[in-house]
Amino acid sequence: MRARILSGIVFAIVVLTLVPIQYRPHPFASPNLERFIGFAVFGLAGGLLWPSRTFTLFLAGGAFAAVLEVAQAFDPTRHADAHDVVFKTLGLAAGLASVRLGCFLRSRFRRANTG
Repeated sequence: MRARILSGIVFAIVVLTLVPIQYRPHPFASPNLERFIGFAVFGLAGGLLWPSRTFTLFLAGGAFAAVLEVAQAFDPTRHADAHDVVFKTLGLAAGLASVRLGCFLRSRFRRANTG
């Protein structure tokens, strides 16, 4: 079940990243914000589904972002840019960090209430 949830998010990111630009929705004014939010959701989902695998998820997600940018180089309507990888990786890190912070606070709260 966990793999299906994350697979759905990955599929959506791949489609929205590789579809020709004229078919892509633009919900935000800033493409960098779109990149950040998309990968933050990916990081949140991955972190919630596999909380003990934060570093592995970060490495895999960063590689995923880089591969998507390279794949865009083959579409004449898109362009590959290292700047985009940075925003995607920052979003991923923010999503993963949010989960880690939530886990830390939850454990502190439980310890404070039991002792």
